[in-house]
Formats: sequence, C-alpha cells, structure tokens
Amino acid sequence: MTKVKVRNSNFDKPNAVGSKIDVVFTMKYNKLDSKKFKEMPILEWNEIIRVKDEDSIWEFQTDMYKHNPTSMTFFPWINRYAEAYNYVKAANKVSFNGNVKIYKNNMEPLGINDIKDARSPAERVRNVQNYLAKNEGVMEITITDLPQMNKRNDGNNKERRLDFNVGFDKDSMITFGQGISLRKNGGADVFVTTSKEINLAKGKVNAQPPEIVTKPREHTLLAGEVI
Repeated sequence: MTKVKVRNSNFDKPNAVGSKIDVVFTMKYNKLDSKKFKEMPILEWNEIIRVKDEDSIWEFQTDMYKHNPTSMTFFPWINRYAEAYNYVKAANKVSFNGNVKIYKNNMEPLGINDIKDARSPAERVRNVQNYLAKNEGVMEITITDLPQMNKRNDGNNKERRLDFNVGFDKDSMITFGQGISLRKNGGADVFVTTSKEINLAKGKVNAQPPEIVTKPREHTLLAGEVI
C-alpha cells in the first residue's frame, strides 16, 4: 500500500442531507521472484453507526465490506481488475470516468497494447493480474460512499454519528467520521471530520438497531468480481 486519502463534499437536498465521501487507495504491486500473482489482503471497512431519535439510542458495529461486499459502494473494489482493464483499453484516458486506474511504476498510464485483449470478464482479470505479476505497477481505486438521511417533518430531533476505520488485516489505514443532525424545525447539519470528537447521538444505548441495518446481505460474485 502506498497511501489512502479521503475527500468529501456535503449536500443538502429537499428530501435528504448527507455527504459524498471518496476513499482513494493508491497501491503499488511488487512482483515476486516466482513471478506468480499474489492477491492483496482483504479490505476491511469497519463502521460504527450510532443513532439518537428523541430518547431512543441504538448502535451497530460491523465490517461493511464483509456485511455487504456486492453493494454499489464496493463495486470498484470487487471489480478492480476488470475495471483496470477497461481503463487500459480506453481510447481517451483523460476523459475516462471510472473509479479504477492502473499505471506503470513511474505513474505513466499503460498503453492500450500493454495488456492482452480479453474475451470475457474472467480473462480481463487474469490478464491484468498477469501484467502486474510480470511488470509490477500501481493501481488507484476510489470507493465512493454516500451516507445520508432522509429529512423529516414529524417534529422530532434525530442525530446520527458514523465512525469509519478502513484498512487491511486489522491494520488501520485511515479513520474518519460523519455527523448528521436533523432538527424538528426542519433544519439539518452534516459534516465529515477526521476528529474523534463528534458530539452527536450521545447517551446510553437503550434500543436495538433495526433489522434492515443489521441483517447481512446475501451476495453472489459475478464473473470478473474478486473479493
């Protein structure tokens, strides 16, 4: 791993308030003496969700990547090799709008012929992995999360705090948090911070999180997808 960075922008729409959070992973692949491909460690996307709705307070903690790996949030990650192939084969890399890019060690984009043409998603994965195993390279993967809350007009206050801890093999690479406050007068606030001091949803937990939050999602990997 070379580096991980976070960038964000907040939004306040008529019916919802939230943030667009991009977590950008820049990873250098070093080839082995055997020149065989070695897969990267499994992503860990740990979240603590804490909600206060008037006097009710609940909390839920989980590794969201393990909880729901095929969510749209993690699409770039599980499709990292197939999407890297698409970037290599793009006629115009400047206007390419995908979330995965692959470069040579000097950060120059690969040429269109640097990776063999593929006839299937699985072959795209193998061809990119074979290139990295033989030549090394750098992959840039951007995961975009859109945590938000629907506005309400029921006359109640509601607060939510999200704490993120992202890394690999229990090794934390970056931590950050988001806070949202919905006021009974219809106003709303949202922010993203690297500080651990988020003064929202405080108090003793006295309720259970809803099943729609806690229930793991069933998932099946499609061709070209890799955990």
